[in-house]
Amino acid sequence: MDRDFEKSSDVIPVTLKKDQTPAAGSKVANAEEFDVITRFAREKLREIGREIYDGNVAVNPIKNKKIDSCAYCAFQAICRYDSRIPGFSERSFNGDNKEDILDKMRTQIAAAEHKACYGDNNIKP
Repeated sequence: MDRDFEKSSDVIPVTLKKDQTPAAGSKVANAEEFDVITRFAREKLREIGREIYDGNVAVNPIKNKKIDSCAYCAFQAICRYDSRIPGFSERSFNGDNKEDILDKMRTQIAAAEHKACYGDNNIKP
């Protein structure tokens, strides 16, 4: 990563003020937010790993005006994804704000933790 930048990073969307704190518009997370993101990523890795183990290797790209997950994909030659073919579809990202995204992550983490403790039934703690 870009650890030694003075004002603006070439790697991450962060600009520092004179006092070395992030300027407005910088894409940063505090410790609690970073913990939520890390826990969410771990749970997603478990979920995706289970799906792959179960044989679900469906192509499921995300596209919108700013994001095209196929643009830099190293597997385009073998994937053969084509949205013009019936049955292929893309997920869209609606661009929620940071707090809404973190709230969705917290909800999914809580659901995964509940499922890990109580299984698929609806037993309340």
